[in-house]
Amino acid sequence: MNKALRKAVIAGNWKMNKTPAEAKELIAAGSMVGSIKQDAEGMAAAIALLAKNATSGAALMDGTDSYNVDDASAKIRIPYAVYTG
Repeated sequence: MNKALRKAVIAGNWKMNKTPAEAKELIAAGSMVGSIKQDAEGMAAAIALLAKNATSGAALMDGTDSYNVDDASAKIRIPYAVYTG
């Protein structure tokens, strides 16, 4: 591949900048192509499912098949959401 023909892209998350608003400004200006943010709705849904399981007497991890579950430590990994403007 000819490296001279590749387009340079800057990507990062808002924590590399001062605020989420600054990251949005950089994306809008074309200086950054995107960022990531934690998926609050995904986290809330996972927590609600675990709480339901715990209070209903079901096994804690029941119904988590659609999640990325780390079986070695019983953790559910919630993916980040992508923000591109």
